[in-house]
Amino acid sequence: FRFPPYIRMALSSLQGSSMVTRRAALSGKAPAPAPLSSSGGGGAGGASLSSKSPDSRNSGAAAGNGGSSLPAVRSAGDLAGNTHTSSKRPENLSRSVFHATWGCVVVSVCLTFHNAAHLFAWGAAALTLALAFEMLKIVSPKTKDVVMTLFKPVAHEWESKRFTSATWFAAGLLCMSVSRSHLVCTVGAAVCAVGDPAAGFFGRRFGKTRLRAGRSVEGSLAFVIFGGTLAFVALTVASRGGLEQPQYFRTLTGWLEQPRSNENTDTAKLALLERAVASLVGGICGALAEIVSTSIDDNLTVGPAAGYGAAAAVAVLRRML
Repeated sequence: FRFPPYIRMALSSLQGSSMVTRRAALSGKAPAPAPLSSSGGGGAGGASLSSKSPDSRNSGAAAGNGGSSLPAVRSAGDLAGNTHTSSKRPENLSRSVFHATWGCVVVSVCLTFHNAAHLFAWGAAALTLALAFEMLKIVSPKTKDVVMTLFKPVAHEWESKRFTSATWFAAGLLCMSVSRSHLVCTVGAAVCAVGDPAAGFFGRRFGKTRLRAGRSVEGSLAFVIFGGTLAFVALTVASRGGLEQPQYFRTLTGWLEQPRSNENTDTAKLALLERAVASLVGGICGALAEIVSTSIDDNLTVGPAAGYGAAAAVAVLRRML
């Protein structure tokens, strides 16, 4: 009786490996690992690792291990811990500019309109507009194509089937506006406006120290620096009276009963130290929210985390002083 060829091959490979291990034990040296070659002849039944598909690698490994199903060997980049490169979203500068522009528009609204009671109305209006576009995506394939074609330069492919990041951003604005605090809304919008794009831009180019979900220390530092800087500039403008309302807004301002001055807002009399602490803490809280937001869109979490974190920091600072 003779064993089939594949059984003889497995027995010979096991016998060879046991002899190597026995010799290494006698000499006191660890056996050298088997090289991962592309030609096959060693390892798991001579499975090729160069140009085969994952299915063929799995079948080759199964044949060389007595038919047991084993996962395919990962690439060198995966073994080195660089798995973030495969899941990283492609860079879209147009999308980053669009994101920063609308974030700055929200900051300008906070600096121009000074009635805290109407902040919720502004947030609700933004979310209503975003949901209107989401409804158009559901109504019919034609309206969905129109919406995706309109926002094609700034949209990801997956946003055709799920809520867009703009909708989550508007939902974050509504979460901030319920506070009726210009400090929360201004810092949250400023940090979210430029922090996220800055983190992506610098993280892709200079990110080496990796955090979870493909984030990097370098990208998070850029987030804090740029987001905190814009927040500080916005709070400085607010402490000096805010932005002057354009002439064509005067009629709208009277209709909405908007005060001409921001002296009654919580950003009007912030001291230099308070503005600096609010901006720094807001940037840090926003960066932390981006890092931990892996199962939900970070446009929903970054703004509220930055805004409410800044307000809490100012409150603690005033108690300490």
